[in-house]
Amino acid sequence: MLEFLTPEGKTIDPASVKEIKLVLGDVTSGDYMTTEPVEFTVTVE
Repeated sequence: MLEFLTPEGKTIDPASVKEIKLVLGDVTSGDYMTTEPVEFTVTVE
């Protein structure tokens, strides 16, 4: 479950959300030799 917080006095209109972008930052490989930026975009229907 993800919770999207808003600044005080602001709201999110769920009907207007078309996509959600999740930016996880740099993730290290299992052998700790490389890092790659990881980002997901989820389309909301």
